[in-house]
Amino acid sequence: MCDLIARDADSNLFLWFGSAGGGFAERQFRTGDWDYTQTVAGDFTGDGKVDLIAKGADNALHLWPGTGTGDFAPPQKLIGWDSDETTAGTFRGSGLAHLVARDKTTSDLREWTSIGQGRFSQPLLLTGGW
Repeated sequence: MCDLIARDADSNLFLWFGSAGGGFAERQFRTGDWDYTQTVAGDFTGDGKVDLIAKGADNALHLWPGTGTGDFAPPQKLIGWDSDETTAGTFRGSGLAHLVARDKTTSDLREWTSIGQGRFSQPLLLTGGW
């Protein structure tokens, strides 16, 4: 089952819990003033709970550790971020979510492998000219 999280035009963040039948429950308000971009979800801390990572106006990534109930702990600032088209997934079978994004300066596609606790390896070049 997958859940869905999205921001509306008024910068409110909502969560829809997935249902066994393939649909979603009614949306639930999570927070207002979600002035972040490139929001991705995955287990970045290694605790088996879904976390959020998003880019703030300070051009840094921020991590909201998941509580396992659809709520999130206060954010932690991670690293400066000059990439776009960010996505997350378990690309290497480790069970942890990794980040993949396009470097805005070089157009290289890079992967940051999660090493748990919201930390990542140095970026790995996947391909150029993205």
